[in-house]
Amino acid sequence: MHPIRTTTCTLFALVAAAAIAALAVPAASRAAGPVISSNDDTTPQTIQEWGDCPTFTIDATYMAQRRNEDFYDAQDNLVFERRHIDFTGTLYNESNPLAAVPYEGHFTLTFDFTTGTVTNKGLVTHVILPGSGVINLTAGSATFTPTDAIVHGPDGDLTQLCAALA
Repeated sequence: MHPIRTTTCTLFALVAAAAIAALAVPAASRAAGPVISSNDDTTPQTIQEWGDCPTFTIDATYMAQRRNEDFYDAQDNLVFERRHIDFTGTLYNESNPLAAVPYEGHFTLTFDFTTGTVTNKGLVTHVILPGSGVINLTAGSATFTPTDAIVHGPDGDLTQLCAALA
C-alpha cells in the first residue's frame, strides 16, 4: 500500500475512533449513574379527600423533603427515577379542622419508565396518638401502573383514626 494512503487511512481510523470514544464517554456516564437532585416543600401542601370516615372526610397537610435519583439511557431518555421521601403533616376532619392528629412517612417511590410501573416501598403513613399509641400504619410495598387509581390515603381500617378525628 502507498505510504500516503496508509497514513490517510490510519488518520481516518484514529479520528473515527476518537469520535466514537468522545460520544461513548458521556453516554456511558449518563447511563452509569444517577443525576441527583432534591425538591422540598417549603410551605405546607394540601391533600383534599385524603380518606373517608362514615360521617366526614379526612383532609391533610404535609411538608416533604425529596431526594431524587434520575437514571438516563445513552440517548438521554429518563428510564428510571427513584424518589426518597420524608414527610410530616397533619390529618384533620374536613368539617372540624381543630380535630387533628400528626402523621408522618418515610418511603421510596420508584418510577420504571421501561416497564411502565410505579413502586412505593416503606412507611407510607404513620399516625401516633399520644396516650393511645399507633392508630394508623400503612407500610410495605405496592407496585401499580400509572393508569391505576393512586390513593394518597392509607389502606385498611380507619376506625381508630376516624374516632380520633370525630
